[in-house]
Amino acid sequence: MKDRIGIIMAGGKGTRLYPLTKVVNKHLLPVHDKPMIYYPLSTLIRLGYKVIYLISTKESIPLFKKLLGNGKKYGIKLYYKVQNKPKGIADCFFLLKKQIKNKKTTLILGDNLFISNFENLTSSIHNEGCTLVCTTVREPQHYGVVTLKNNKISTIVEKPKNPKSNLIATGLYFYDENLTKHLNQLKPSRRGEYEITDLNKIYQKNKQCFFYNLKSTDHWYDLGQISDLDDCSTFLKIYQQKRDLDIGKLYFL
Repeated sequence: MKDRIGIIMAGGKGTRLYPLTKVVNKHLLPVHDKPMIYYPLSTLIRLGYKVIYLISTKESIPLFKKLLGNGKKYGIKLYYKVQNKPKGIADCFFLLKKQIKNKKTTLILGDNLFISNFENLTSSIHNEGCTLVCTTVREPQHYGVVTLKNNKISTIVEKPKNPKSNLIATGLYFYDENLTKHLNQLKPSRRGEYEITDLNKIYQKNKQCFFYNLKSTDHWYDLGQISDLDDCSTFLKIYQQKRDLDIGKLYFL
């Protein structure tokens, strides 16, 4: 993973968490004993990333810098990029177009928490195309729903009313060095945003969209609502005490 550039998307207004997010970025909210941003950052560090970009709002970047610095104490180079307007998840690639040109990239959403050893992940990531980290959920209509045919991705549909599958794409995506070449095909959606699902569809049409399925022993949380924060915090408290673990810890050099 050392040859890849890591990206954390930590922008947005966090409207589903109002009033908690009225004066603070949601990715700085506590999830059990750590700020939310620690969890995706620790995931990338654990996977071996050395260069990571954190994208957020102009108001929030100084707070992230105060919390995390330049990443040197964690053995990484941490850079920051301002997203002036919430133009969607895939907008991060436009913002970093120069930095990621002809380079492999990995995107993780700032509100995604993974507890996983990512067994066989490296061998599952294809050199050409994109690889989506997927899992099954009870309410797939809230996510990008993936359907398979012969164990390959056949369709990806964003928040369908009638999902054809319980398999969804989480907030962890791996892309090849041809990513920036596909950006000229990406157009804003009806809500004026560059959708990550639309980017993945471009790869899928080229038969270059693959998936890695989380194991049954893995845990994944999308921390977009207050109930998610509560549930995850309770789970972490119990899980860490029982297993004597420290999920999301950023190790100092």
